[in-house]
Amino acid sequence: MGFFALGPAGRVRETPKGGSFSHDVSRPQAEASGFLSTDYVADAKEARLRPVEGIDRCPRAVEGICAISKHAWRSRKTGPGFPLRVLQCRTHPHYFTVYPLGFTPYARQALAPLASAVRAAASGSPAISSPWDRTVFEAAVRAAEGKLGLRDVIHGDPVEARYVTGRRRTQRAGLLLGLAAQTDERVAEVVAQSLGLLGLDHQAGRRAFSRAHTRCDQGTAIVSMLHVLPTTGALETRLLGAGFLVGLWGRPALWDARTSSRTFPPFAAPSAPPRGPP
Repeated sequence: MGFFALGPAGRVRETPKGGSFSHDVSRPQAEASGFLSTDYVADAKEARLRPVEGIDRCPRAVEGICAISKHAWRSRKTGPGFPLRVLQCRTHPHYFTVYPLGFTPYARQALAPLASAVRAAASGSPAISSPWDRTVFEAAVRAAEGKLGLRDVIHGDPVEARYVTGRRRTQRAGLLLGLAAQTDERVAEVVAQSLGLLGLDHQAGRRAFSRAHTRCDQGTAIVSMLHVLPTTGALETRLLGAGFLVGLWGRPALWDARTSSRTFPPFAAPSAPPRGPP
């Protein structure tokens, strides 16, 4: 059995095409599709990666502990590239997938680069062209370099980025950073704050993105934000919160195995239910 071997037949579901970084998601849809992320660790006994143990709250839980049990494995052709654990919550009758930290539902790329890639790029390693390769910002970085992908696809073309896909991903990257004109100014301010960006830098980025006439210009505006974006201090968590604020995906919950607690990214925590009089 290989390291990423699947479970028994009939207990594996295939990830559907499309996803949170490919299509628009309205706020009501986003609220209804919250998800849970945590670290995946190697399990030598089962010869696979699995989420950390101890998860006792599902994405829908507001207070208290849920009755959670293991259900199945979900196959992934893209995204993290290995099967994901599906759990069942009997308290709020539903099944939910546990996503690796830095990935969102149906995502094909990670939100943030590995710390090793950031260090290698900073040291000028020739093997690393950009720390943002293989992340949701890769298309924007390539656009800033004038690499827009293939427009007319014919049989026998090399396997490389397509123009339409790159355009869609560049627009979504701008939305994720709060640069898109469709994002309310007040929401954009909160996004900047959650990402650790200075207000003046973010405002300049919004102006540059809104005035961009070409995808190359859009990519340049996004890259200017990436240059000033703090890459330390739970960047994946901050980006998860930013995506929720602009409506790209549902409310992200984070399971911390060290404290056995469920937390939320900055500005993404649900409001506590009203309490009655004592």
